[in-house]
Amino acid sequence: MRKIAILIITGALLAMGASSASAQPQSCLVTQQSTEETLPGITVTWDSSFLCENAPAEGAYTFAVTIANAGGSAEGVVMNAMTLTHTTPRPRGQTPRATADASGLPITVAPGESETFNVSGTYTLVRTGEGQKANLHFRASGYGPMVEPFHLGINVRLRGSGVIEPGDDDEPGEPPPWAPGPPPGVPGPPPWAGEANGEDVDHGPPANLPGPPPWAGRGDGENGAGPPPWVPGPPPGAGLPGARGG
Repeated sequence: MRKIAILIITGALLAMGASSASAQPQSCLVTQQSTEETLPGITVTWDSSFLCENAPAEGAYTFAVTIANAGGSAEGVVMNAMTLTHTTPRPRGQTPRATADASGLPITVAPGESETFNVSGTYTLVRTGEGQKANLHFRASGYGPMVEPFHLGINVRLRGSGVIEPGDDDEPGEPPPWAPGPPPGVPGPPPWAGEANGEDVDHGPPANLPGPPPWAGRGDGENGAGPPPWVPGPPPGAGLPGARGG
């Protein structure tokens, strides 16, 4: 029995080791690049935004940052540090946890050349209204030929399975599908009212639209014939508009 127990424990440990070895880090893909004159006469383009889709609730991530120095730049630059500054979002006081480590730094990027360094670490997502997510915000630091410092912003979005953020599937200018429309049964404007963009608004109401009753008077201030005798007048003692009481 003791030998059987040892074999069972050994098998379980081997299975755990194999499972850990097969858990590969999430490889985040570039979704945006940015270009900036970081120092006078030096223009740099870098990978500024990354996305990891279908990320587990916790695990490891990795991504590679490419930095290019424009061919017309006056001098080369040196990138020497990468710092994880903070994480978001923070629903109900929760904060995504993350670590970060950069490898391949420092690098020197001459005019017309590009270089790459790698970043890896661990993360834990937080649950939001759209699903589980984490945003990692980094600052890459470097300096120019006269040791003038500059910084580049880099953001990484980790998204759990099934996360759909507002605007992901919307056409430009269209409201999101969850935005409520008018309640049912609310009539629109009459056809003679014209379009909302201002077109065809000067033809007015149709001729058969009833106007005010003939006794209501004209809009230029002249009195009409007055209301019919069955229309009640003001209560006793109300006086005329503008009249002062005795």
